[in-house]
Amino acid sequence: MLLAWPSMIPFTVGALGCAALLGLGNGAVFKLVPQYFPNQTGTVTGPVGAMGGLGGFSPPLLLAFFRSRTGAIWPAFLLLSATALLLWRTNHWVFVPRQQGVSTGVFKPRLPNRMPTTSCHSARGSSAAKART
Repeated sequence: MLLAWPSMIPFTVGALGCAALLGLGNGAVFKLVPQYFPNQTGTVTGPVGAMGGLGGFSPPLLLAFFRSRTGAIWPAFLLLSATALLLWRTNHWVFVPRQQGVSTGVFKPRLPNRMPTTSCHSARGSSAAKART
């Protein structure tokens, strides 16, 4: 009876709203990767994606573990909240000084290494280059 017709509409709206907001958060995270790590975007995107996968995989297991052992799920929520707070402090400690250094000009981010672009008629193989030599 939990998902009877009167409760189905609010549940559906809430689930779709959560999915939209989580998608926005995911996009924001992957938008920040090249801004903070311009030379290692591909390298950093892998661990960021892996951590996101673990973040979606481990909470249900943790909740089930505490529910089966203690009969309550509040210790799991407490542990997840403490982990989130610890990671927030770590991010604040690592990234805020760097961002302040960028805004004041003390820290200048390196630009990504760019390969020189060549047209399909490069000087090495084109007939015009051969004619000049």
